[in-house]
Amino acid sequence: MEAGEDLPGDLAICENQALRKAALLLAAPVMANRIWAAATEIASLNLTLHGHGKLADRLRALPGQPQAQRDDIGPEIASLIEQTRQPWFSAGREVDIKGLSGLHYREFFTLLLPLYARLGVPDAAGHLAMTMENEQLAGAITRLAKLYGDEETMMAIPVEL
Repeated sequence: MEAGEDLPGDLAICENQALRKAALLLAAPVMANRIWAAATEIASLNLTLHGHGKLADRLRALPGQPQAQRDDIGPEIASLIEQTRQPWFSAGREVDIKGLSGLHYREFFTLLLPLYARLGVPDAAGHLAMTMENEQLAGAITRLAKLYGDEETMMAIPVEL
């Protein structure tokens, strides 16, 4: 299966990837408050785009909170990672699909989904329309594009988001 052949599958892969990136962020080394705030915002926006708005709100509220707050959210994210994992059978064994490449992941909603819709990938046009008609989701896409475009901040974040 190639990317784009199965939109629900691609979205499920991205959802699991967003959760895993949030978990990596929680385990990341200490960083400057400005960088931590940007990193949690990026992770939160990606979670929002994949239907985890309440979890995103909790993650976004973490900057300035004690370590115990980070520790509280970790098990919930770990459980969701397990629930959304995308196994693939290859060479007679099961492996987990880890996600899209960095650019494809970061640009899924701005580049790939509109391309899929133009190419006629089933469900892509409907999902794109639903996303863009929702103010919160459309705003998340716009804000993510701005944050991902801030090279200085992105380079300062010690994990890939």
